[in-house]
Amino acid sequence: MYIGLVVFAFIAFVGLYYFQKTRVIEVKNIQTITIGTSYWPGQYWIDIADTKGWFSEAGVSINAVNTQEDYYKSIDDLLSGKLDLQVLALSDVLEMNSKGANFVMILPTDVSLDGEGLVVQPEIKTIGMLKGKKIGVESGEVFSEMFLDVALNRGGLTRDDIEIVLVSPERANGLFLANEIDAIITWDPYLSELMNNDGKVLFTVRDAGGSISGLVGRKDFIDSHIDEIKKIVGTWKRATEFIASNKTETYAIISGQYKFPIGVTEKMSARDYILSVEDNKRIMSDSTFVYSIPKAIEMLKSYIDKESGGGSLDITQIIDEQFIKGL
Repeated sequence: MYIGLVVFAFIAFVGLYYFQKTRVIEVKNIQTITIGTSYWPGQYWIDIADTKGWFSEAGVSINAVNTQEDYYKSIDDLLSGKLDLQVLALSDVLEMNSKGANFVMILPTDVSLDGEGLVVQPEIKTIGMLKGKKIGVESGEVFSEMFLDVALNRGGLTRDDIEIVLVSPERANGLFLANEIDAIITWDPYLSELMNNDGKVLFTVRDAGGSISGLVGRKDFIDSHIDEIKKIVGTWKRATEFIASNKTETYAIISGQYKFPIGVTEKMSARDYILSVEDNKRIMSDSTFVYSIPKAIEMLKSYIDKESGGGSLDITQIIDEQFIKGL
């Protein structure tokens, strides 16, 4: 009897050892997915889910990297593989793909309405008054250039009527506040900072139909990580529903994460429309929806083709609807 108990205990110990060893190996073999975060309403869900531990609960390992300091570097990092996923403007996805990238948007996250705009010095009252003025614009950024053209056209102007200063939004505020430029095309939180320092928003992306952003990855990465991305999209749904019904807690978490006052976060959030699951199902393919990706893609493609003198941009693989349809 005693010998039998000893043998049983030994077998149980060995079994437990190998079970634990196997579990450790399985955990180690789970690939960590690196995803960019930023102080932007369309990316709140990432920080909320990360803070709440919801990615882990879904069975996916996430490394959330703050890309707030340099949005355009994050695009390069996504292209090189330093980032696996990042929230990008649709215009940037098309622009990068026109240059040879193979980015795919798997999840539209938000539509910027008043969170991006043309900010001018307080003495400038109309777009027509920008004639002969210096306007800060991000170099080579398709949507900013297209937005500038639309804004100038509303005032009867063209690019020939102004002086363009190529500068990143991260640096442009300093030039604006020093009165070295008269206007700037920018977005939050930089737009909010200028508004709090007598800058006047003369024209917003709402006036140009809005700017769609979404979660983007390289096609090869997406194709080889279908299960993980399904879990991430499921976590997005959970976090987005939480944000919709828990704004006070959301603003507190995000403000603490990025060291901005809660009031600034609240105002910035009001200028951006966070898309729901139902919105996503319409925005992907319904051309009658007020925010339509097919319409936006056609408009952006026409602009890119005109500027590049080409027409070779393949738009058939820009969006992958399988993950939203699977919810």
